[in-house]
Amino acid sequence: MPSIQIAAEKRAPERLQKKCEDLHKCVIYILNIFSHGEMPSVCEQRYVPCEIGCVRYSLQDGVMDSYHDFIDPGDLPLGFRYHCQAGSAATHQIPVSGFELANRDYHNIFNSLYDFVCPATNPPTTVYCKNNDLYRVKWCLQWLSIKAGMENLFELQDIESLIIKFYRDKLNEEPSKSSVHRLLDVVQWDYAPNTRCKWHEDNDMWYCALASCKKVTYCISRALASVYDVVLTSAHLPNLKANDNQRSENTKTVVLDAKRYQKKMDRPYVTENGNYLGGVGGAGSLGMSGVSAFHPSKVQARGRGILRLLEEMPPSFSSSG
Repeated sequence: MPSIQIAAEKRAPERLQKKCEDLHKCVIYILNIFSHGEMPSVCEQRYVPCEIGCVRYSLQDGVMDSYHDFIDPGDLPLGFRYHCQAGSAATHQIPVSGFELANRDYHNIFNSLYDFVCPATNPPTTVYCKNNDLYRVKWCLQWLSIKAGMENLFELQDIESLIIKFYRDKLNEEPSKSSVHRLLDVVQWDYAPNTRCKWHEDNDMWYCALASCKKVTYCISRALASVYDVVLTSAHLPNLKANDNQRSENTKTVVLDAKRYQKKMDRPYVTENGNYLGGVGGAGSLGMSGVSAFHPSKVQARGRGILRLLEEMPPSFSSSG
């Protein structure tokens, strides 16, 4: 393993050892790279990269900037063109060939990503993605670096672990990774304005690399704003006007014991699909797809405090699989 990569891995825990009062100010980068499906094991090439999105974000300031581009995958793996077409049609619907917006200048793409994430005077920066996307994004990032003829100095980590740290540093407790995964599994912002790239917006498609990054930040903002007493603005959540800014003083604290508490809005918020959402940062902010609505009055205050912050899931969900 190159010495510079070892050094970067050693620095990662140090960067996360921020005092809890400063953690919400830390700038993080959310990255995703889409592929024309996942190739079968008999194919030498595992993925066919076609779109990249990255977002600069902090809990305090929300989304500050974004980077996006379409990647020309080059020649498709021989004999797997139909597989690529099927993968595209089922997700992002980006053409597998002849796409006029696809960028074949891999050096420019990778260098632009570096300029966005790592200013010239700073060391390589950790970038985050959802745990389920980790292998694909890491593979595509390495593929892109080879195509660009540049060393891959990015350190990729799962965002779930960072969210757990946010909770742990402030509440001295932490939720399970599966709970955080469910928190990130939302559909309510699939068609929100200023979320997708222009091409996906114009073609009314929700499956977009840039949108996937922004939706992660929306979930973080919704879940942690009241925990860190952050005012939500339109930079945190779409469709949030200036006069709708939310601060956690509108919430009430439900004390579970001396060190365990949760924030809940006086009134639950109901999403377009009928799911109940608790206060900003409350358990109901999960807003998960495929989960039936639950009524806060039915939730009993028992068990670990941080799990109450994420709320008790309805029996229909726990028994489904």
